[in-house]
Amino acid sequence: MREVSTERLLKDVRRVLIYPFWIPTLKTMTVYSRLHDDNDGTERGRISVIVASDGDVHVTIDVRPGTDLRYRMPMQGGGRSPRTRNALMILAEAIRLDNLENPDPQPGQDKSH
Repeated sequence: MREVSTERLLKDVRRVLIYPFWIPTLKTMTVYSRLHDDNDGTERGRISVIVASDGDVHVTIDVRPGTDLRYRMPMQGGGRSPRTRNALMILAEAIRLDNLENPDPQPGQDKSH
């Protein structure tokens, strides 16, 4: 596989984030789940995604209060889930862009505007 430039990847990410799409290999109402890298053998700490029949995406996180899920960098970071980590990077960028375009209301802010 030939290497792709970071600039090209960022253009591809932005294109994916702009246009709604459906991935035909995903089944609706099926739980897609992944254990995080630092579970220490407890088998706890999963992120799960369900795509509803209307196309809405539901996310749940199974983790002890006060902890977080960690999906490490592949190779040097010991990551077992490089695609999940990449998808979460894209999620972070999507949230950043949505916040720029349509910020969440602040507590106590009038929601009618």
